[in-house]
Amino acid sequence: MEQKNLEENNNIIELNEAQEEQKINSKPTQTPTRHLRDIKKVNYSKYFSDDNDHSYDIVLILLISFGAIALLIAFLSLIILVGLCCASDNRVGINNHPSTYGTSYQRVPNHRTSYQRVPNHPQFVSSMGKRPSASDYSAARAHAPSSVSSITTNVTVSEAISRVRPDNVEVDLSEFSRFIPAVDTEECRNTRKLCDMAESGDAEAIYLFGLCFKKGFAVRRDYTRAALLFLIAAEKGNDDAVCELGIAFEDGHGVDKDYSKAVTLYQAAALEGCTDAMVRLGLCYLNGTGIEEDHVKAIQLWIIAAAAGNEMAMEILKFIRDALES
Repeated sequence: MEQKNLEENNNIIELNEAQEEQKINSKPTQTPTRHLRDIKKVNYSKYFSDDNDHSYDIVLILLISFGAIALLIAFLSLIILVGLCCASDNRVGINNHPSTYGTSYQRVPNHRTSYQRVPNHPQFVSSMGKRPSASDYSAARAHAPSSVSSITTNVTVSEAISRVRPDNVEVDLSEFSRFIPAVDTEECRNTRKLCDMAESGDAEAIYLFGLCFKKGFAVRRDYTRAALLFLIAAEKGNDDAVCELGIAFEDGHGVDKDYSKAVTLYQAAALEGCTDAMVRLGLCYLNGTGIEEDHVKAIQLWIIAAAAGNEMAMEILKFIRDALES
């Protein structure tokens, strides 16, 4: 009897152990599922709970984005600005190179005096300075001379050059070629040809090479070297170079400003038939710059220059007539 009860107890114990083992084995399959669900809930509440505010992160991201866009826009604007500056540079293409238009340099739009072709331009009005009266205009028209020699002092080119030429100035034209960039462009090639012609002693080529330095055609702008080249060309008898040298003295470009020397050079060039010099000398007479003021002589010089086809002189006379009629 006791043995039977012992066996039953053992069976019950084994059954309980089996049930316990079954429960233990079944727990791992339930625990990960429940744990994963809990994790998801925690993550969900972590990002969307009121305790964690991420608005500062969003603002920071937006600021960085706008900063990057602003830098990109600034970089593109800089590229465009550099392109515009290059396009508006004084250096021009072959069609406007000095060697292609010879002595008709006064027709180049960016010439020093070309603004006078626009009568309503503020610079034109200021360059006129004083205005001639109706009586001055009538007197000039009534006694219009046929030559410049009857208006101003007779000064030859050699005399004018001797008055303005500095002492101990020696110029080696072969040294000017090193200022031309070693770039294989049509503009630079033409400038080298012009330099070769200037080195051979061609007065016109020396004058045009001086314009290259004055306006920055294919070389860096250099008023001092331009004035030296104008001086050499003037000594060789180029009238336009004499006028340009006078402009250099009037403006103080490359030389010390000296109105009396400028007038002397204008007189010499005008006597040789340079109409630009007549226009410049007329402005000196009008304003009393470097010479005694005389409005009648100024108008007479412009009449002669206009008769020779100078467009600036024509427009100055038209401006005066319109001003007197208004």
